[in-house]
Amino acid sequence: FASLVCCLFLFLPCRFFSNLNESQKNGLSDRSKAKAIAAQTSKVIRERYKRDEIFYKKFSDRIEKILQEIEDAKREDVAALFIEMKKIQSTVENYEDSDLPEAIRNEKVYHPFWRNLAEKFANKIDDNLFVEVLKQIIAIIRQNKKVDFEHDITVKRRVIIAIEDFLFDDLALGFRPAEVQAIAEKCWELAILNREMI
Repeated sequence: FASLVCCLFLFLPCRFFSNLNESQKNGLSDRSKAKAIAAQTSKVIRERYKRDEIFYKKFSDRIEKILQEIEDAKREDVAALFIEMKKIQSTVENYEDSDLPEAIRNEKVYHPFWRNLAEKFANKIDDNLFVEVLKQIIAIIRQNKKVDFEHDITVKRRVIIAIEDFLFDDLALGFRPAEVQAIAEKCWELAILNREMI
């Protein structure tokens, strides 16, 4: 009986380390790290989401997809998914993506406006003119920006009116009044949410 007990004590640690090595071989280490990165990145997304809903939703959806895939993935697939998760983390933290024209890719102030207004200008102007429109809108906001401008109703009214006048008078793209008002108000909302960049 004593020899049997000794054999069990000798066998169990080997079995334990064998399972541990097998777990590492199956990529559980990368799986755990990927899940931790996903949790951290998702927190950043939740905190910043309203600043650029289209950008953050894109990466929130990708994180969710990777987390689903990683559950049943093989070791080599887990390693690839882990690398992809790290790239997503970097992209989200640095707020950069390749979905923008070269002219504004390095000027982040334009990014939320581009993504969240592009649909409203679709089929009306090309990308080059849209970039110029955004530059003019940002210029209007900057001309009226002051300390705590986000709480100043007079500044808000002035900015919205100036953007509406620009869209109606200077561009004359055939927007209906309600559309112009919606665009101007969206610009103000984006300006407030991204005021550190403006």
